[in-house]
Amino acid sequence: MVLKYDSHDLKDWTYRGLFYGPTHMSGAYDDAMECPDFFSLGNTQVLIYSLGNTVYYASGSYRAGIFEPRLIHSLGYGSFYAGRTMLDEHGKRVLWGWIPEKPERSHAAMEAGWSGVMSLPRIVTSNRDGSLRLEPYPALSALEDAPFRQLAPFIWSAPNGPNGRIRLTFTGTAPGRLTFGGQGAFLDVDYDPYRPESELIANGDSAPLPLAARNALDIFIDGSVVEIFTSAGACLTTRAYGKTDTSFTLTLEGTFKYASVSARTMKSISPDRLTGNST
Repeated sequence: MVLKYDSHDLKDWTYRGLFYGPTHMSGAYDDAMECPDFFSLGNTQVLIYSLGNTVYYASGSYRAGIFEPRLIHSLGYGSFYAGRTMLDEHGKRVLWGWIPEKPERSHAAMEAGWSGVMSLPRIVTSNRDGSLRLEPYPALSALEDAPFRQLAPFIWSAPNGPNGRIRLTFTGTAPGRLTFGGQGAFLDVDYDPYRPESELIANGDSAPLPLAARNALDIFIDGSVVEIFTSAGACLTTRAYGKTDTSFTLTLEGTFKYASVSARTMKSISPDRLTGNST
């Protein structure tokens, strides 16, 4: 549950009652709502919170000190938790979150001495019905570098391994598959418009991408982190592990073979980055 307090000096606080709760998952996790974040987005009031292994949002109205949610949905899919937002200098609502390791990497994380990374910044906007959309922060385009080298009609070479931005616009009424890797499997993206609520699957994590005449994917790959933005306004985050000190090959199958494709390497976000491609 989320409790409400107020203060005149940010030192002494007065309890004002229950702000939100119990949630739609009352009973199992309800006492462990984490990272609540409440803000206005257009004409909608939004509460973001993390529960279980998922970030949720409740959108609705806030009147006379009472929050009345109308919609409750996941905000992000896959390996994404502890979401928090901020306003940028242009007044855009920007979402960040934590990307944990896969459970099978727990031993390797202990040996490395660290676990998990922060996500790329995501712009949050609202639709007329109060549902939310996520898009990559526009300034990320400044990191784009040289294009992948096309080897054949549906195959590209990525010399820098697991690094790049891949954008596809495709017919959304037929299945498609994208694989990206070097020696062995690394990233496998499977799209099936006839698999309700899990039309998009990447390395075992899933997200909805409903059947449509045209759909699009915007895929960011940075070491072991993969963030996939969809034309439906969702974002699927997954992790990818494997041999990385080699060139990678991008291969498209099914409806993806006929997609409009942009595939480019990305420059490092920092000149003194502490981790390499294997992270």
